[in-house]
Amino acid sequence: MNRPALKPFFRSLRRGCAGVLFPPCCCGCGAALPDSPAGGPPEEFCHGCAAELALITGAACAKCGAPSALPRPDGRCVHCQGHPMRFDHALAVGVYDGLWRRLVLAAKQPTGEGVAAALGRLAARSVAGSEHEVADLVTCVPMHWRRRLARRHNPPEVMGEVLSRKLGLPFEPRLLAWRRGVRKQADLSQTDRRRNVRQALRLRPGFRIAGARVMVVDDILTTGATCSEAARALRQAGAVRVVAVVAARSL
Repeated sequence: MNRPALKPFFRSLRRGCAGVLFPPCCCGCGAALPDSPAGGPPEEFCHGCAAELALITGAACAKCGAPSALPRPDGRCVHCQGHPMRFDHALAVGVYDGLWRRLVLAAKQPTGEGVAAALGRLAARSVAGSEHEVADLVTCVPMHWRRRLARRHNPPEVMGEVLSRKLGLPFEPRLLAWRRGVRKQADLSQTDRRRNVRQALRLRPGFRIAGARVMVVDDILTTGATCSEAARALRQAGAVRVVAVVAARSL
């Protein structure tokens, strides 16, 4: 078994051990969950959180995934007009508010790997229910090594691994790499966010994606600057289609 294949194996083993040592708790509020039926998948949310966990369904912006009316003739919504986005389409699982916001923030914590995996399963459910999300492989927005020292895991990578497994697609978490360190996007204005990540991502040597349709996973889409920069790097390497899949869309 090669090194990239070992990571999801040990990650699954670690989650399995945690499930034996600690009783299952709701990913949303931490409440204890009842034992799952014999042979059935474990519950991840209590009834209250499951009711609050609304997935985006129905009409959404064809470009940025925002769940809003589409008033313009070109199909763009008020949330992304004027924002250049190099990906073909974005699918957001939920809106970055309430429980969704708490889940995304919890997934970023050093102990949030289980929450990130739950977000990946929710993303797989949304992608499986969409007829537009066709891809040859899945990748994720990478995390700079300095930030990873503090967080210990990359939430988009955990999400992407779960999503790819559920969809039966190859997962290449090391496809993209940062050319340089960047500031936290949450601390910047819309203009500065695009400037912060401009030309900051590249394809790692040794990968060939010419003619491929790529699904790139991130935890949150606000201005779309990071996913757009990932799409730029992928298209420059020959990808013919790039779809962004995010846990939450910030409005």
